[in-house]
Amino acid sequence: MVSSDTSTGTHANLLKNLSDSIKIFTDDLSKMGVAERVVGMTFSEFGRRAKSNASLGTDHGTSAPMFVFGAGIKTSMIGKNPNLLDLENNNLKMQHDFRQVYAAILADWLMIPNPNTVLLGTYAPVPIFRTSNTARQAVEERIVVNHSEMDLQTFPNPANDYLTIKLDEPNAEIKQGFLVHTNGYQSELKLHRINNESWEIDVKSVQTGDYQLRIMTNTGKVLGKKLIIKH
Repeated sequence: MVSSDTSTGTHANLLKNLSDSIKIFTDDLSKMGVAERVVGMTFSEFGRRAKSNASLGTDHGTSAPMFVFGAGIKTSMIGKNPNLLDLENNNLKMQHDFRQVYAAILADWLMIPNPNTVLLGTYAPVPIFRTSNTARQAVEERIVVNHSEMDLQTFPNPANDYLTIKLDEPNAEIKQGFLVHTNGYQSELKLHRINNESWEIDVKSVQTGDYQLRIMTNTGKVLGKKLIIKH
């Protein structure tokens, strides 16, 4: 957005720009298959008054709504709709401290043990997230291992130049493969078939680090294995 100033009749247009931008962003995340790993949040250094000013805009105030979006959050609104007839000096009455939202992001999504140390105070996290969702789980759950039905072998590990992948099941084929870095970055693999049960990957250009190898087979199985790339 070119400007975030809402004091001269542009509030509605700016909110539409924000809404459109968030939709485009979240749609892209879904298409990339990483929607469950990302949470977004709006913030402002000051709030806005509810009453319009003479320029058909809104003046600085003490409170404002915050928007948190992502596949891991609850869809309901937290708090009550503001009462425009019950104001404090034309300001909406605050229901939550914004640091309670920060506390929820830090504690319930990023899994920081003591967010109050960061926030320099004690703030109860608001219930934003589904109880089963965290950023750490989102990365870990991308790898579903089914060793009971099919075994995945990789060698050498650590890998330097080339990595060989072997599936110990007759007629099994690799449909797609990915490397998922511990920082969450995912890249699709170019697989070269060696024989009926083995494939080779050139990893010379892959950055040194710890990865999860994710393999999807023609039988609908998803296999995962920890992998180290070391140059």
